[in-house]
Amino acid sequence: MNPNPSNGAFPPPKRFSGAVVLGREPETPVWLALDEERGQQVQLRLWPAGTESAQVLKRLTSLSSPFLPPPLDQLATLDGVWVSHAHHASCVSLETWLTREHYLPFLEAVRLLSEIASVMEAAEIEGLRHGSLQPAVVLWRNSHTLLMDLGLCQAKGIEVTAAHDLVAFGVLAHRVLTGQIPEENQANAPSRLREHLPPGLSRAVVRCLCINRTATPVTWHELSILLSNLVTPAQGYTIQHLRDQADWLRRQGQEKQASVLEQEAEKRANERLQSEQARITGSPERHN
Repeated sequence: MNPNPSNGAFPPPKRFSGAVVLGREPETPVWLALDEERGQQVQLRLWPAGTESAQVLKRLTSLSSPFLPPPLDQLATLDGVWVSHAHHASCVSLETWLTREHYLPFLEAVRLLSEIASVMEAAEIEGLRHGSLQPAVVLWRNSHTLLMDLGLCQAKGIEVTAAHDLVAFGVLAHRVLTGQIPEENQANAPSRLREHLPPGLSRAVVRCLCINRTATPVTWHELSILLSNLVTPAQGYTIQHLRDQADWLRRQGQEKQASVLEQEAEKRANERLQSEQARITGSPERHN
């Protein structure tokens, strides 16, 4: 099949009608098309032909994660292997969100980073790397994350190290937590730009950014445990975390969830005030 003269990319097979390019890498774009056999909209990507690509796809298929898009079909052609995924119309790239919102509230940021770290930890066991970990390859909507393009760089024969992915994760984490991209080769602690961040999280981001300059590099397993522990205990969230999340949820139209968090924040604020008043004035028992 001849490449499309407008962008040099091979168009999908005839089984996929009405194909249009969604974006990302021009030489291997993501296509949106109607799968005539399945009768549904799908996203398509042409993976390179060759043994290495086939091995990467096999390892990728063996991964079971709710944060990876499950492949619907793999269609081998002379040009390579077309891999199709269900089209998630309700999801947009994290890049789109950050361009508009600048950063995510703490609870959403930690949840998203925890899900990415869990995928990368499982991928490491299978010998898979990402190579282009950035907001543009993260689909996200209403607290659900999908990491796209895992293993694609390896399928193209590009060497990717664990350190490369960890540094990229540090850059992504810094941006979702603060709204700013850290300066290259600088130990930019996100806590300097945004208050109320747990010190352990801020240090972990710095360790990712400086992984090539530390004697004790951070691991995906370590990050996964740290982030999952931050996601789970609601009591560990500060009043400001809860208020930020409630405000963000309200702007997304999720009024019920926002009200629950606001009530919890108000409850804790009242408890803190009462505790502070008791400390200053003394309890009734002390006066009797």
